[in-house]
Amino acid sequence: MSIYQKFIFLFLVLGSATLSFGEPIDLITKKLSTSIDQSKPEAIKLLKDLVDINSQTEQVKGVRQVGMLLEAQLRTLGFDTYWEEMPTEMNRAGNLFGVKKGNKGKRLLLIGHLDTVFPGGKNSFQPLSNHWAQGVGVSDMKGGDVVIIEALKALNRFNLLDDTTIRVAFIGDEENAGYPINTARAELKKLAQESDVVLDFESGPPSLGRRGVTSWELLTVGIQQHSSLIFQPDVGSGAIFELARILNAFAKELSHVENLTINSGIVLGGSEIDYRSPQKKVEGSGKFNVIAKMAYAGGDLRYISLEQKNDTQSKMKQIVDNHFPHTKANITFTQVIPPMTPNQAGEKLLSQYNEIRVLLKKPVLEPLPPKLRGGGDISYVADIIPAGLVGLGPLGKDEHSTNEEVDLDSLHDASKQAAILIYRLTHHYPNLNLDFQNKP
Repeated sequence: MSIYQKFIFLFLVLGSATLSFGEPIDLITKKLSTSIDQSKPEAIKLLKDLVDINSQTEQVKGVRQVGMLLEAQLRTLGFDTYWEEMPTEMNRAGNLFGVKKGNKGKRLLLIGHLDTVFPGGKNSFQPLSNHWAQGVGVSDMKGGDVVIIEALKALNRFNLLDDTTIRVAFIGDEENAGYPINTARAELKKLAQESDVVLDFESGPPSLGRRGVTSWELLTVGIQQHSSLIFQPDVGSGAIFELARILNAFAKELSHVENLTINSGIVLGGSEIDYRSPQKKVEGSGKFNVIAKMAYAGGDLRYISLEQKNDTQSKMKQIVDNHFPHTKANITFTQVIPPMTPNQAGEKLLSQYNEIRVLLKKPVLEPLPPKLRGGGDISYVADIIPAGLVGLGPLGKDEHSTNEEVDLDSLHDASKQAAILIYRLTHHYPNLNLDFQNKP
C-alpha cells in the first residue's frame, strides 16, 4: 500500500468516527464523562441547597427561591431566562424558563420542576452511610433538576452549547397544578411548538410514555322509603345498590384491560349528600332503616391513549345507563392530564440512550411501563412534539414521602448520559437516524 493509499485509508477510518469540527466521538464522550466526575462535589452542593429550601407547591416564596438558584445557574451558561407569572388567585409561584437559540441540530425542550409534595424544614438534605442521600424532593425532582444543570455545564465547558437551540422549563406547580391548566401550562405549550425533542428529567428508569388522567363523578338517585320496602316492584333498589351495581360492573368489565385503571376514591350514600364542595369534601346523612335517596362516587381513570380513554368512557356510560328499576344515574368526566402515548420516535431516542449507556459500560435498560408512572408535565406537550423520553433523572425511592431518597451515583451517571444525548441531538451526530422534525 502506497503512502497516498495509507493516507486515504486513515482519512476514511478517522473521518467515520469524527464530528464536523474534528473531535473524535469517543473523545467527546470521555471529556464529558470526566468533567462530570470532577464536578461531583459541586453537584452535591447544588442538590443540598435546593433540597434545604421548603418548596411545597403552595409555598410560593420557597418555590420561587428554588427557581432563583436554578435561574442563576442557567444565566452563567448563557441562557436568557424569564418567569411566566400566574394570576394571584392561583397561589402559584410561576414557571421559570431558560432559552438558548442557535442553528445546530435538533431543537430541545428539557423539563424539570421546582416544587415538592411535602414541605422541607426538618426533612432537609441528609447524606446516608452509602451512596444515597435523603430529603424531601431529593429525587423528585430536585435531583432531576441538578442532572439538567450538570449536563449543560459539562457541555458548556467544551463550548458544545454554542449555536444550539435548547429551551429549559422548570415548572412551579407540577405536583399540584394550578387551574385553569391552560393558563398554568401556556408557555410550556408555546415553547413545545418551537422544539423537536422533549426530554423529561423525573427519576429513572426511562419510559416511552405516561398515562393520561381523567377524573369521574357518578351520582345515583333512588326512591326514598322505609327499608322494609327495598326491592319491591314499586320501590326498587335505592341509590346505594344502584351505585354498587355500577362500580361492580366497572371492576368486572374493565379491570383487566392493559394500561387501564379505574379507581373509586370516594363513596357516600344516604338521604341527603353534599358533594359539590370546592375542596372535594363530601358530606351526607341517612338512617339504617331508610332506603337511600342519593349516592355518590368519585375517582379517576388512567389510560395510555385518547382512543383508549374515549372507548372506556363510552363503555362506562353504557354501564351507567343500564339502570336498576326506579333509579337514575349520571356520570361526568373531566380530563386532568392528557396521555403521552409511546411511539417510534421515542423508541429511537431510547435506542440512542441505551447506546450511550453501553459506551459508559452500563447495562441496557428496558423502558419502565407507563402504568408504573404517574402523570407529568411532558404529557401536556406530547401531542405537539412527537419525540419524547421521560425518566432521565437519577434513581430514587420512597418518592412523595418524607423519607425520599436518591442514589447519588445514579445522579452523576444520569448527568453523563444526558450530556452525551444532548450533544448527539444538537450536533448532527452521524447515523443518529432520528427522522423527526417539529413545525418550524
